[in-house]
Amino acid sequence: METTVKKTANGYEVYLDGRLDTAAAPQVSKDMGAVYDCEDGEILLDCSKLNYISSSGIRIFLSLLKYAKANNVEVSIKGLSIPVKQVLQMTGLLPLFKMVD
Repeated sequence: METTVKKTANGYEVYLDGRLDTAAAPQVSKDMGAVYDCEDGEILLDCSKLNYISSSGIRIFLSLLKYAKANNVEVSIKGLSIPVKQVLQMTGLLPLFKMVD
């Protein structure tokens, strides 16, 4: 699993590549640490290369949404594969993200 975080003028972009599973989750959380400095901006999760998400990955997404709500930050998501999209739909998380092309 590879996580790339880029600072932008309005916030952060996070690129997720690989399988966000229990083994990868601690490192992904650590790699995403900078996004928790975002205030009154936006965070874009680019999941174009994310091919799997487990409950550990879901927890990372939930934590990010909780932070975002408390800090007036918008979280957008793009590039969901069908399997990842289905998991987010089943867990009820999909409507909590702004979907972008």
